[in-house]
Amino acid sequence: MVTIEDVRSLALSLPRTTVMGFAFPREEREWLVGTEPEKFLMPTQSDLRYNWVLVRLAAIEVAEMRELVFDAWRMVVPKRVAAAHPHPQPDFSQVAVVVRPAWAAAWGCESPVG
Repeated sequence: MVTIEDVRSLALSLPRTTVMGFAFPREEREWLVGTEPEKFLMPTQSDLRYNWVLVRLAAIEVAEMRELVFDAWRMVVPKRVAAAHPHPQPDFSQVAVVVRPAWAAAWGCESPVG
């Protein structure tokens, strides 16, 4: 049986693996590419008939990749399957939130509060 790790290992071992395609509504592709051309590209002319866009892997973070893959998956599975698997919550365990009162900068306070 093939696993996703098998696929990932093969893909990453190939040269020039810098772009990934993902499902995206055909009507909104030009908008997406136009808003962030440093990240997204239109597919080649022969692939324009498919509902997908290309992304430069070096231009996105892991969280954005996860969201793109999950949203693309939801586009292609039956609605009942997508409904049974709500969007996974992001892992905030490694995120630090620093709160500074508005007056802190004016007073020269650099240490975070809270």
